[in-house]
Amino acid sequence: MQQEGQGASEAGGLGLAKIREGFYKIVIERYAEAINAGEEKTVPELKALVNPLDASVQALRQETVSKMDVGEYRFERDFLAYAERAFSAVQGLAKIHSEVSPSFWLAPREMLLLGAADAFDRCILLCSLLIAGGSPAAKIRVLELEGGARHPVVVFSHAERQYLLDATQESSALTHAGTLEEIFAQYTSGGRKVSKSAFEFNNEEYAEFD
Repeated sequence: MQQEGQGASEAGGLGLAKIREGFYKIVIERYAEAINAGEEKTVPELKALVNPLDASVQALRQETVSKMDVGEYRFERDFLAYAERAFSAVQGLAKIHSEVSPSFWLAPREMLLLGAADAFDRCILLCSLLIAGGSPAAKIRVLELEGGARHPVVVFSHAERQYLLDATQESSALTHAGTLEEIFAQYTSGGRKVSKSAFEFNNEEYAEFD
């Protein structure tokens, strides 16, 4: 039986949470310009976001491998299965569609704590996991789509095949495979085709495309 006043207390708590949310939104939007300036990244800082040695990335890598039940992890034999599980873990994060103006980078620990991430943060986490799993050439590729929008994905190669992973889509991990030229010819995001590649990076490299 519900205690007297319990319903009112819960309603009050929900009301307080809504007020707090609205207050934070006002504060964030007021200082959006300063936040955006503080979140701008140089090339070295951008590369540093991909961190396979991050404690949260290493813990998730270990958890992923342990669920595979393969005994001792062997890259050549097990990496694609590992990539599928890492992809599913990142794909399972709730999608953040920011209703406030500042851009803000989340660390892996913060993504996992929130259980949510936007498209770029998902790529940061997924690329870090793939490198931690033994694929040092995995990179974040930023694509320019029809209409000019930019969208990040993760690309890697294994056993002479190349793969594109987009953890914002409801697809299986290895849907997009072949050569990158073949993949980009058939890949779409939100119904928009790829116009060109803008740039790519990981923890070691950064390159821009003409």
